[in-house]
Amino acid sequence: MGLEDLPQIHIGEVTLIGTGGGYGESSVIHIGNNEWVVIDSCIDPNTRTCLPLDYLLALGVDVKTQVKVIICTHWHDDHILGMSSLLGACESAKFYFARSTDKDKFLLLLSLDVAKADDGVWSSSTTEFFNCVKLIAERNEIPLRASQDRLLYKTEANGVSNEVWALSPSDYTLDKFDQEISKLIDVIKHRNKKFINESPNSKSVVIYIKINDHRILLGADLEISRDNKEGWDNILENCLSIDRKASLFKVPHHGSENGYHTKIWSSLLIDNPVSKITPWNRNQKLPQKSMLQKYAGHSSNLYLTTSVLTLGSKAKKREKSIEKLILEKNPSLQEIKYKHGIIRSRIDCLKNDVIWQVELFGAAVQIDQSYIDKMA
Repeated sequence: MGLEDLPQIHIGEVTLIGTGGGYGESSVIHIGNNEWVVIDSCIDPNTRTCLPLDYLLALGVDVKTQVKVIICTHWHDDHILGMSSLLGACESAKFYFARSTDKDKFLLLLSLDVAKADDGVWSSSTTEFFNCVKLIAERNEIPLRASQDRLLYKTEANGVSNEVWALSPSDYTLDKFDQEISKLIDVIKHRNKKFINESPNSKSVVIYIKINDHRILLGADLEISRDNKEGWDNILENCLSIDRKASLFKVPHHGSENGYHTKIWSSLLIDNPVSKITPWNRNQKLPQKSMLQKYAGHSSNLYLTTSVLTLGSKAKKREKSIEKLILEKNPSLQEIKYKHGIIRSRIDCLKNDVIWQVELFGAAVQIDQSYIDKMA
């Protein structure tokens, strides 16, 4: 089937769009009956277009009415860029994220940081997020809070029932965030300071989806915590909405070691699920060989949106004048190559004894032992 093949109403779909070079990731999910959920957003850095929106439009989805939920798992650049374009097009979608329980104080923090744009001291992710909140306000709605064991969406029709649950962050994590907000507001009032969220991954929203008897676990960037009241340990010990093991897994945090927990694989996932990873190529390269070996050992099939074997390939040679300018102004500057791949998985939700059918597009690759052996 081609990329533009629209699924039938009884076919579930989980499509992971990822960009080599750390430009972002997004999951696009068909939960049946022409209803769609989009988790996070990413862009083509050359055209600045929103990749999940491009994908939905290519399928022929009526994004104004058929995209029901948009979730921002956390507001790192690689998860939110293009989100305001997506939300603007999806006029009937509810917008969820892990916001502070004190909504007014949280919005004040956002507005203070965005005001730094006039001074040239600002965060693109904060501005993108502020634009989303502004869009929601123009619709006379409010941004909704995703938190542990919260049901975000539920429908049933034509023999297909679905539920979309948030498994994190915990109340404990959000309470800590409330306390951080006041400190951040004091810091950001200083002219040369900007909003630096020191631990955004602890607030990352893990999503658990039920479509008839099939289960999907999307790990966002949630990490292991030293405190079992948050992170993966809290999900494993305290979540009440998990009723069976998932057969498809979006591996958390680019396949990093700090997103790995053996009990995720033994308690939350079936033996040998389909697993997907979006690599990272800024600073430390992820996933590393040892972790990719672990994930491959746990999975029936393991996929990357882009190959880690090519992410570090040599950048094209620059003109001498440009090279000299870079060395003078910013010697640590590196060119990050852009590629993007799509891993699309579909399943017949009316049948129980079926497996996910996976298609790869663009730079996406399937991982086997020979691939891992080639890694440094």
